[in-house]
Amino acid sequence: MKKFLVIITFLLGVIQLVAQECTLSIKGYIIDEASELPLSFVNIFVQETSDGRITDDKGSFSLENLCPGEYHFTISHIGCEPKYIHFDFTKDTVINIILSHTVTSLSTITVEGRKDEFNNQPNTSVNRQKIEDNANQNLSSLLENEAGVHLMKNGNGIAKPVI
Repeated sequence: MKKFLVIITFLLGVIQLVAQECTLSIKGYIIDEASELPLSFVNIFVQETSDGRITDDKGSFSLENLCPGEYHFTISHIGCEPKYIHFDFTKDTVINIILSHTVTSLSTITVEGRKDEFNNQPNTSVNRQKIEDNANQNLSSLLENEAGVHLMKNGNGIAKPVI
């Protein structure tokens, strides 16, 4: 008789475990601490179920079909420190989670290197001797014979060098 009672007790316990309804839902919003605006594309991962969600544009998420019990959440977002939260759920729940962005600033930047001297343009000059030898000409006329220089003439004795 004792064996029969032990077996009945065991079977009732198994039936109770199997009959546990997993209909709980968790809804929530994730908000930025500084701006108090909703954060989109935040990852929410439930360790016990290996299930995860991503928040929408309004910072909201929803997890359904959860059994009552303890759950560990990992909440991560680019630019934020991951947040680890432990919950014990017995009924449908709505939670608000606040994430703070970490400030990343650079102190000093040093740019090192060497400048290469590339000169694609021809370099010409009119020296003092050439000016003295052609004292009767203006500067535009002296530059006219140099490579890459053209004159734009506006009249007799009026000219502008154009490169």
